[in-house]
Amino acid sequence: MAAIYSALFFVTLLINLVLGIFVYVRNPKDRINRTFAVFSFWVVLWIVSLYFFYTLTNSQVVLYVGRF
Repeated sequence: MAAIYSALFFVTLLINLVLGIFVYVRNPKDRINRTFAVFSFWVVLWIVSLYFFYTLTNSQVVLYVGRF
């Protein structure tokens, strides 16, 4: 079951990353595209922190990651 959750986190991370890069590359000078790319980047970081929060076993590290 943990492998399914890991795969879902990875797929979600890739979709957000690719979408953010795609929107930015389409028109990097447009403010809305840059804003969306930055937002997408922060969502990717949030997904990474959630992945670590749910997969780590050390309670001290989980508490540190959970504070994001």
